[in-house]
Amino acid sequence: IVQKDTLLVNGILNSKLTVQNVTTAPKVEGTLDVKNIAVRNDTIGNLNLVLTEASANEAKAKITIDGNGNEIVIAGSYYPKPVNNNNFDLKLDINRLNLASIEGLMMNSVRNSSGAVKGNLVIKGTPKAPLLTGDIQTDNLTTTVSMLGVPFRMPAEKISFTSSGVSFDDFKILDSMGSKGVINGKIITKDYRDMQLALKVNSEKWTVLNSTRKDNEL
Repeated sequence: IVQKDTLLVNGILNSKLTVQNVTTAPKVEGTLDVKNIAVRNDTIGNLNLVLTEASANEAKAKITIDGNGNEIVIAGSYYPKPVNNNNFDLKLDINRLNLASIEGLMMNSVRNSSGAVKGNLVIKGTPKAPLLTGDIQTDNLTTTVSMLGVPFRMPAEKISFTSSGVSFDDFKILDSMGSKGVINGKIITKDYRDMQLALKVNSEKWTVLNSTRKDNEL
């Protein structure tokens, strides 16, 4: 895909897929590799997909992303027709997600990032109402929200995903001077579309904005 002479997504693709029972009950299995996959010139790493089964009843696969400071595995099944009310039965293991490598994927809404995110999530539910459970934790994470223009540090802060939404328990965000904002509470949601905020932020002399009209239309 090309826009204004800039390649949005690139990489080197290799695949080997086998199709069986084409006329009766089609089934696909095989592997797909993308080397040095990059989005908006930010290299994420290498992607490997092992497709164990893809049929009318189930798509079962394991996806691994590694390189450039990333180590992520997502494995499990997708059911076109829900099984026990779930289309998804997936496990996401984030051993390390290098935030700097996905700035392009995030449409450069953050910049000058360092550090990482790690954690484990179980994904169930349906496309209209996904159910995520587990924890994500920052690992010496520093980033600047482009709209705000302030660098923030999150040394080792945890976000918990539950059946009722997303929870924050003394989630600390430090500005460049070391002052901190502390977030407690929940984002209540059943489908990650309609959300109700029940959050409390405590801070003192915490810098949250240092931008111009060019950076922030608000």
